[in-house]
Amino acid sequence: MTNSSQLDEIRPIAGEPANDSPIKPIPPLDGSIHVEQDESDEKNPKRRKIMLTLQTISIIVALILSAYSFTIIESLDDTTSKSGNDATEVLVRTEGREADHICTEGGADIFIGNDSNRNGILEEDEVTSTTRLCHGKEGLSGPQGATGPNGIPGFDSLVNTTIIDHGNESCTYGGLLISVGVDLNDNDTLDAEEITSSEFICNGMIGANGMNGADGTSGHTALVERLDPPPHLCSNGFVINFGVDNGNGDGIADDEIMHDDEIVESLKICSEPLNFGPISDFFVGVSDGYSSQCSEFAWSTSHSMVITSGSDSASGCELWTSHGTSATTQQLIDINPGNADSSPGLHLGFTSITVGDEELWLFDANSGVNGRELWTSNLSASGTQQLTGYSEMES
Repeated sequence: MTNSSQLDEIRPIAGEPANDSPIKPIPPLDGSIHVEQDESDEKNPKRRKIMLTLQTISIIVALILSAYSFTIIESLDDTTSKSGNDATEVLVRTEGREADHICTEGGADIFIGNDSNRNGILEEDEVTSTTRLCHGKEGLSGPQGATGPNGIPGFDSLVNTTIIDHGNESCTYGGLLISVGVDLNDNDTLDAEEITSSEFICNGMIGANGMNGADGTSGHTALVERLDPPPHLCSNGFVINFGVDNGNGDGIADDEIMHDDEIVESLKICSEPLNFGPISDFFVGVSDGYSSQCSEFAWSTSHSMVITSGSDSASGCELWTSHGTSATTQQLIDINPGNADSSPGLHLGFTSITVGDEELWLFDANSGVNGRELWTSNLSASGTQQLTGYSEMES
């Protein structure tokens, strides 16, 4: 019985459907292997020879390229590289930036570059990169909080003045005792137990008699005046000025009037807490009444008045005055009419001078007609006028 190298046909297993697959080769049982020859190589030996030739040429070209690359690498100059110690240092410099047309809220400039001269300073010609960082605009104010509960009613403050007789142990030559306190029992009288502080104001010692036979020079009258406190200080109290009618400074001697230069001592007493808080709201709402171009400020002692530049929504940056309270803050004059800025004192500020007995303030301003010129004011609307730049109007 002999085995064939392949079955005549593939027969289905019992129970499976017939299959039309072609006959597959089956290896012989004797273990011999049948190797088929590539008929194309046997029939075309010329093609095989050409393929071997091409493979040989490819190997030769690859070897030539490898040798050329090695030669190029060896010929490179090693001195072109630098060690870390020889390299230049990279520097960073930052500078603050004022508000301008690029950064309306200000910001910072960041400069980067190589320290070519190795002096540790990033100079302008070494800068290779510049970055500007601008501050963001200020956010809107949050909603107003709920009103707190009302406080308990307060007590009135009282001031009591007592004359001290001559020979008192505290004031040998007499004087005044000023007592301050709180009317806790609400009887409009400052009782002894309600006094919180006391101050003695004593008369001076009587001078020695002059020599017999010679008349002494006439002295000047001592003056005492009582005034209401300035609004910016407090609303309830008084000011006592002590002086001599001697005509000191700009005063007039023996006219029975207390001039500022004749005041020797001043006592200010308030019967309630001192005033505090904002005194203006030029630009109503969350907008600013002051800016970098509108923020000049001065204090007039003779008028007890603030003179300042400020900006509102209707007339721009103009001249304002105030006695130190919100109720007394008002625009003195609109130098540049309309919603345009005159910017009083932008370059010169406010400078006071005295002409005769009158205090005048000098400042620069732009009326919108003659450009920025010199102005003067006696802190009244009618007394505020331009001093220079009339050539155009005169011509």
